[in-house]
Amino acid sequence: MDVYEVELRFSVGEPALSMDEIDDKLYESGFGDALVGHGGKGRVSIALSRQAASEQELIDNTRVLIAKIFPQATWL
Repeated sequence: MDVYEVELRFSVGEPALSMDEIDDKLYESGFGDALVGHGGKGRVSIALSRQAASEQELIDNTRVLIAKIFPQATWL
């Protein structure tokens, strides 16, 4: 498998969550190695580098994980 780098942007869809709460949820769900940025109002960008069969597989798998962490997430 090759290593791919991707950056995904999304809104968590839960305005009551603080940046720290968002970071904690991501860390606890296996994104401790990701660079996380906040754009305000629940907007988040995640940059990560991981092994995968393809870049699209990494994107798809990451989106599935994010949807489990933040069920109301929308992609930007």
